[in-house]
Amino acid sequence: KYKEEIKMAFIIKNGEDVAYNVVELVCDTAAEVAQVPTTYAVGSTLFVIENATAYMLNSNKEWKLL
Repeated sequence: KYKEEIKMAFIIKNGEDVAYNVVELVCDTAAEVAQVPTTYAVGSTLFVIENATAYMLNSNKEWKLL
């Protein structure tokens, strides 16, 4: 139902901290946001084509509108 488009590395390093599984996702409609898995790392992003909005996955594993 959603399309996954990876535009960045799966591993991000900031000093000594490494974040795995940070991804960028794309879906067609806002209705699909609720169906996108939340199994990715905090900071992963989701772009909705229909209304040009972006979401980010927070530490509670919720997609939050930016």
